[in-house]
Amino acid sequence: MQTISDNPWLQLAHDFVMQTNQSVFLTGKAGTGKTTFLKQLKESCFKQLAVVAPTGVAAINAGGTTIHSFFQLPFAPYIPVAFSANNDEVSSQQSLIAKLKFNREKRELLQSLDLLIIDEISMVRCDTLDAIDAVLRHVRNNQAPFGGLQMLFIGDMYQLPPVVRDQEWQLLREYYSGPFFFNSQVVQQHPPVYIELQTIYRQSDQRFIQLLNEVRNNALTQEGLSLLNSRYRPDFVPSEDHNFITLTTHNNKADAINIEALVNLPGEMFSYKAVVEGDFNERSFPAEENLQLKVGAQVMFLKNDTISKSYYNGKIGVVVSLDEDSVKVQCEGDRWPITVEQDIWTNVQYSLNRQTQQVEEKELGSFTQFPLRLAWAVTIHKSQGLTFEHAIIDAAASFSAGQVYVALSRCKSLEGMVLLTKVPQSAVMVDRRVQQFAAGGKQMDELQRFFGSSKMQFQQQLLMQLFDGEKLLSAAKSIQRVIQEHGESYGELAHPWSEALVQQCHELKDTAAKFQQQLKLHFAKATLLPETDEWIQQRVTKGAAWFAGKLEDEIIASIKNQPAITDSKEQAEELEAALAKAFEASKQWLQFVQVVSSGFDAHQMMQAKSKINISEIVGLAYSGSSKHTQRLSDSPHPVLLRELIELRNAICEQTDKPVYMVANSVTLQELAKYLPQTSEDLLQVKGFGEQKVKQFGDEFLAVIKTYCEFHQLESAMHTMEGSRPTKRKAKTNEDGSPKKNTKQISYDLWKEGKTIAEIAAERSLTAGTIEGHFTDYVLNGEVPRQLLIPDALFEKAAAIVKELSATSMTPIKEKLGDEISYAQARLVMQWLSKAGEIVTNPFTPIPSNPD
Repeated sequence: MQTISDNPWLQLAHDFVMQTNQSVFLTGKAGTGKTTFLKQLKESCFKQLAVVAPTGVAAINAGGTTIHSFFQLPFAPYIPVAFSANNDEVSSQQSLIAKLKFNREKRELLQSLDLLIIDEISMVRCDTLDAIDAVLRHVRNNQAPFGGLQMLFIGDMYQLPPVVRDQEWQLLREYYSGPFFFNSQVVQQHPPVYIELQTIYRQSDQRFIQLLNEVRNNALTQEGLSLLNSRYRPDFVPSEDHNFITLTTHNNKADAINIEALVNLPGEMFSYKAVVEGDFNERSFPAEENLQLKVGAQVMFLKNDTISKSYYNGKIGVVVSLDEDSVKVQCEGDRWPITVEQDIWTNVQYSLNRQTQQVEEKELGSFTQFPLRLAWAVTIHKSQGLTFEHAIIDAAASFSAGQVYVALSRCKSLEGMVLLTKVPQSAVMVDRRVQQFAAGGKQMDELQRFFGSSKMQFQQQLLMQLFDGEKLLSAAKSIQRVIQEHGESYGELAHPWSEALVQQCHELKDTAAKFQQQLKLHFAKATLLPETDEWIQQRVTKGAAWFAGKLEDEIIASIKNQPAITDSKEQAEELEAALAKAFEASKQWLQFVQVVSSGFDAHQMMQAKSKINISEIVGLAYSGSSKHTQRLSDSPHPVLLRELIELRNAICEQTDKPVYMVANSVTLQELAKYLPQTSEDLLQVKGFGEQKVKQFGDEFLAVIKTYCEFHQLESAMHTMEGSRPTKRKAKTNEDGSPKKNTKQISYDLWKEGKTIAEIAAERSLTAGTIEGHFTDYVLNGEVPRQLLIPDALFEKAAAIVKELSATSMTPIKEKLGDEISYAQARLVMQWLSKAGEIVTNPFTPIPSNPD
């Protein structure tokens, strides 16, 4: 297999993609290595990239997704002007943007991309490319072509053209001179670098290569036509020694040939049903959903064997053995048959990992099947990209422009090709607009000179980014806006902190702008690449150290220690999204200046972009986050506060309620400060009404009482200022009889034969609260322990306590997670303590260093 470094044209294309931000159109004759280039580029490229293609099958083969699904484009024609389109038959700039339904994650993904690759570009219509351009400019908030995103177009314009129905072209012809991607307004105004690969790997016969070039360029000579039609064999019957495949123009004809040949074979028919999991559109199936085979069937491989290299996409063979689980195929020239195993194709979706800020491929669905199809015949359209040793070309039907070339160029040699009908001169059609566009290709020396200037421009732009504080300042202002919009819900310290952060970022931006001005003046007269410019290297390394200190010690430290906390998940997520942007911008800037601390290197600077991880600030704004165990530890009883937070979070998870509906951060701080002992005390605490006391009160009181008993503390409710009057519940019923306490009511319902779940439902309480009611009864022997916890789970939890010499419930919950409830863990600790097996301190001190 050829590699990029072996081919100067492939290497030049690779250099443009990796070392500049110039958009590139990579083309070349059939068999020149375009598909191989894409595969190798995906494996080696450090830029954030995505791959799209015009059809589902093309997208699956390229390892990407379809254009329309990625950009959520309508299938109606797109008119590249601003007007209100109120129907589904046409789309305009205005209606396209108005109908976008991108969520925040999709917008961030599009904003994070460095490179977008469009494969099989010959089939992409002009209006589709302008629609992509409009979407990217809008989402990336950048009016440069494609929103400043580098584009790589891959394909051969002499092969299959885009499909445009007559009624669609009637709408588009007013705005476009042709249907091809290069007729789009964005490409007309900003042409990509045109690189045409020269080396043909598929064919070696110079006569055949010359013939293909004549067909491709619509310059078929009489001598070439005679040579081509010398392969005319109207009565040709292939021998069993060679595996010929017939190329036709229509699906129904190819299917008919395959079905007839299969039915005529003797022997048992085997059917193999594909396994389709998740989201995988039927129109994108890369193989037959129900593959039917017999021994003797001619088949074609649909994938490359990446492990043993025993087959490739397009290789032809004959089935020699079948059973329910395996297929063996004998190929011409191979000594042994190939044992074929099922393979997997995946349908991917691109997403942005918000913690690592990396563009990732997420598998939406998969298609598992033997990578085979019947191969007595295939359509020319489906043969694109394949190579055949022996092919029969049925040219009886009319050809569209490019079809003759695609069909002929699938063959490795002239001798391996047979024509069932002669090819007339009129069938060799090439669209003159394609020829005119192809004339714009440049010679190697001209492209290399342009690469040199593009590389310098790219490095200069990277240096300007190195001292660009606008992104960080904008992110800081976004934080300030979020906090202002929600008043004091983030706490009284949030607003002054955000103001101070904005001021710090403003000062840093102003200093950076001075560096940018110095660089601009130097660039105006520079003749050397920044990487080899001594003045730049000295100036940059000196400035980098100063900026690194400011960013790390002031900006990043401030963001990580921000004081804003809210009990609303929605508001927390909104703030954390803004914090993430600021953290990413500051970390990115820090990465850049650290990379150039010993000298500017463009490659290292680009790689630094892929190393940001924002996980440190995820969860900082939500009071329900475990990160707030430490941040709320200014309480007089921080260890108790931690246990109350864990209990609150466990209740929220169990009941699927947000934290403010159970106990918000203010409520938890008051509980840990005033140490309520009774339900009446709880009613004095902010956030606890009668309904909450009934639902969750017993669970919180149990934790507080255990803590007070261990530390010999009394309630501090008498110190609470401005306590609210509470309506005391009567101690007797209306008939004067004494009221039962809440634990007694649960106990009596149990004696009636009801389960804990039934009691909780009847009393509108949580199961954890009811379990807490029975704890004292279990410890006193009035209720069997098995009611609350199975023996096996008790022994497992007890073993954890003894093994770790645990003095709190925390290790039990950490080890067993959802397998054990909070009340069950507390019972285990109390049971072991009563039995004298442990000395219980249910509250361990908070570590001095939480990280």
